[in-house]
Amino acid sequence: MKKILTALVAILTSGILGLTAISNTKTVKANENDTPVVTLGTSLTSSQKQGTINTLTQSLNGSNYTTITITGADLVKYLNPSGYDFTNNSGVWSSAMIQKTSSGSGINVHILPYNGHNNITTITANQYKNAALTAGISDADIYVTSATPIDGSGALAGVYAAYAKNGNSLNQNQINAAQTEMNTLSKITSQNKGKDGYSDAQLNNAIAGAKKEMAK
Repeated sequence: MKKILTALVAILTSGILGLTAISNTKTVKANENDTPVVTLGTSLTSSQKQGTINTLTQSLNGSNYTTITITGADLVKYLNPSGYDFTNNSGVWSSAMIQKTSSGSGINVHILPYNGHNNITTITANQYKNAALTAGISDADIYVTSATPIDGSGALAGVYAAYAKNGNSLNQNQINAAQTEMNTLSKITSQNKGKDGYSDAQLNNAIAGAKKEMAK
């Protein structure tokens, strides 16, 4: 428990810095033209791409969407500055769809099973949400899936890339803070998995609530 409290102090401290940056930067709304963006990992086969699209867009009921391909270069651009060691040749399988929602609705993340299997092995829905919040993203539904078991980093890079595609500018310092926070939360969850009185959801919700209070 002492380790958890120590980590929480570190997270909240970085959160204050992140929120300071956010207060000086325009909060990014999801896809200003309202068209959902589907990000597809470059390593997917043709059949996996179609299966991924079918999985991510099922809530659209046939409505239009645009697609972008996420490559190793995107992982390098968005994730390496916070300590990752991806290369331009790194594979990408996890994918995402980002859909604009009404002002004030917040960020809602849905990790979807692919052919009945939840293949996102590391990053949780709450961790995606907090990363997006720290990065300055607001009011969006985010859907994540993967055709193969993978940690989910490609989908997160895809979320950042999708916003950039629509002319929005995310501050790299905010992205770095989001990644550092998510890494810390992942370690805490891993170290305390199965312990009585601990849950990933409670930890991430506490962090999100603290950010809202600090932003007032």
